[in-house]
Amino acid sequence: LSIAVSWGNTGARGGNCGCPAGALGAIAVGAVDANGQIAAFSTRGPTWDLRVKPDVSAMGVQVEHAVSRTRDRYGRGNGTSYATPLVTGCIALVLSAHPDWGPETVREALTMSASRAASPDNRYGWGVVNARDAILYPQIEGRVTDFTTHEPVAGARVRWEPAGAVDSLGAAPSDSPPRGIAETDSTGAYVIPNLPRGTYRIGVTADRYLESGSEPIQVPPGIGDVNFELRYRGE
Repeated sequence: LSIAVSWGNTGARGGNCGCPAGALGAIAVGAVDANGQIAAFSTRGPTWDLRVKPDVSAMGVQVEHAVSRTRDRYGRGNGTSYATPLVTGCIALVLSAHPDWGPETVREALTMSASRAASPDNRYGWGVVNARDAILYPQIEGRVTDFTTHEPVAGARVRWEPAGAVDSLGAAPSDSPPRGIAETDSTGAYVIPNLPRGTYRIGVTADRYLESGSEPIQVPPGIGDVNFELRYRGE
């Protein structure tokens, strides 16, 4: 069971346990405004035992909501209690796509796909949640374009295969296989979702273009786009 809990509204005083949000395994939620900036009231971490908190953040300033005990009135409210239901919704979407994932896997996907995953801190945690990226985590994605024109190359074949050890035994049933082929869409974009842990190499081929490839990519984290610019070969 994945549990999201409001981290609290004590602001920069910080250093609070924020129980029960400070409990091991709980997903503590901070609040940001519409510009993604941390709310002044959102409690700062760390926990009493110096763990980074909150875990993630979501919109918690001027959040529109239905007014209780009315039929058709709406209002706006502030607080980490408004941010937490948004994160809970993200968790529900992740579990809908991956009912075989356990709490730790969900937490990892949520935190490591958030906006500040590369540099978590005690204001934002791992950052603002991204439901789409959490569902795909860990993934390799990017775009394939023409080297000269920079136009997208649709229908390019993106091949992935192990470039080192791959933990196939630890993979979930919904994960991608350790090797396979995807195609780029009309915008030149591709995504290889839910890869088992390991090291991969990407190769790209397209009609009338020279083949291209990547250096070994460690997954996770697999953070950041892996883009390719193909040189035109002609007929």
